[in-house]
Amino acid sequence: MFRAPRACLLLLGLAMLGSCARQTDAFQPRIIITEPAAGSVSRQNSTVVRGYAMDDRAIAQIRVNGQPLTLREGSRKIVPFAFRTSTTSNRADYSIEAVDEGGLSTKIALPLRYDPNPPKLEITKFEREGETLRVSGVATDDVKVTSISVDGSKLGLGASRRVPFFAESTGKFMDIVVTDAAGNKVSRRVQ
Repeated sequence: MFRAPRACLLLLGLAMLGSCARQTDAFQPRIIITEPAAGSVSRQNSTVVRGYAMDDRAIAQIRVNGQPLTLREGSRKIVPFAFRTSTTSNRADYSIEAVDEGGLSTKIALPLRYDPNPPKLEITKFEREGETLRVSGVATDDVKVTSISVDGSKLGLGASRRVPFFAESTGKFMDIVVTDAAGNKVSRRVQ
């Protein structure tokens, strides 16, 4: 008469222990790039990419364009990585993949741009009226013009591949500096 409840309790206990032994891995690894910033442009054709991969259990492997990186010693839950890029063209795409011990993987694309060329500055009109100087021009770049400064003050213009501008100043000359997305600069003194 007590056998049926004991058998049920025994089966229930075994089922509970069985569920403890096998846990499913439902957390896919995460990849975070700390540098360079997404969409950034570099003046050098070689850049160091830094970041880390993390998982609730352990990262088993990190691959860049299919090639495995050597993982540092230490914790496998948060794994820092770094690699150096090298490109001969003005654009390179890298694929970064993290695989956890359960076989789950995450892959992200990292597009990088290389811009060794400074922007161009064309003065289209220059006027002098007493001590007042007025200049109009166009700044262009193969990637993006990010700022135009006149006598050290940035003009409030949007970033684009082609940026027309107008500035007015006082004095004997006007210094104009154009900067592109990679930090390349061109400057001109107008007098």
